Amino acid sequence: MGVFEVRMTVSTLAGENPRDVDALVDTGSRRTMLPGELLRELETPVRWQGQFEMADGRVVEMPVGEARVSVNGMDVATQVIFGPDGCQPLLGALTLQELELVVDVPNERLARDVGPFHL
Repeated sequence: MGVFEVRMTVSTLAGENPRDVDALVDTGSRRTMLPGELLRELETPVRWQGQFEMADGRVVEMPVGEARVSVNGMDVATQVIFGPDGCQPLLGALTLQELELVVDVPNERLARDVGPFHL
């Protein structure tokens, strides 16, 4: 699978104090991870502590909160992991699904998921 970055905006749940970040699209990661210092600057409350398996196989405990994430004109309130200060932001699979975006690997971009939907 290809690896690429997208520009996304992170803000408080109310949409205040928006900050632009370049995030690595990581469909292998379930949740979105952002640098802890960014989430603390936004005064993001910690909702719970979770255990997460890192790419190198280590299991670590990190706080989880909620923030507003905007990508390609779509935005959603989503769970975010408080990553290490200075870490690479990761845009995970759950946030992509909530934004109704799919990964277009050959073109290294995100596209709207237009279906199929069965009502």
